[in-house]
Amino acid sequence: MKRHWSKEPTDTYFITNTIVEWKNIFLYEPYVKIILKSWKHFQTIRGIVFNAFAIMPSHLHYVMRATTAKYGIVEMQRDFKKYTAKRIIDGLQYEIEHGEFDLCNVFKRENIKRETASELLELFKRIGKYSNQQHKIWMPDEKPIVINSDEFMAQKMNYIHMNPVKAHYATEPRDYPYSSARNYYLDDETLFKITRINLLA
Repeated sequence: MKRHWSKEPTDTYFITNTIVEWKNIFLYEPYVKIILKSWKHFQTIRGIVFNAFAIMPSHLHYVMRATTAKYGIVEMQRDFKKYTAKRIIDGLQYEIEHGEFDLCNVFKRENIKRETASELLELFKRIGKYSNQQHKIWMPDEKPIVINSDEFMAQKMNYIHMNPVKAHYATEPRDYPYSSARNYYLDDETLFKITRINLLA
């Protein structure tokens, strides 16, 4: 993973984190909250700055940067994956014991299918064996992209905000509930507070 990172740990990055085999985990509110809780931790404790994001059913897109070389993007990604993987496993085990979570409203009309919690746990366990892990949740290689110009920043932010529209989860970017488009277009920071920049395409 580290071979892709810039030599400057405080550079701004466009990041994509994807669930192995593109499995739809973030169809349910509890799993979305796992991501948001983790990001808020990195904001408040580690000084990580988030400029844009979209939480999709099987993957995450976001723009972020570290504010200190002592705790850079490499360390953040390591800890983020470790924490969220454990919480996702806990969520799946909860589903097995108590029943499936309710589907998020935005996905109900799309008739999206997902494997059972038991099937997903078995898959994650099977994939984990290849890397000597109990479970493997995240694909190992994010291929982070350094954002080195205002034009490139605007391009990536537009890509992030249009992702749910292209996937037919919303008609307009601001209509998708799990995206920073709502922060920018509606001044709505109830889901997750970001550091806004004036570069919307």
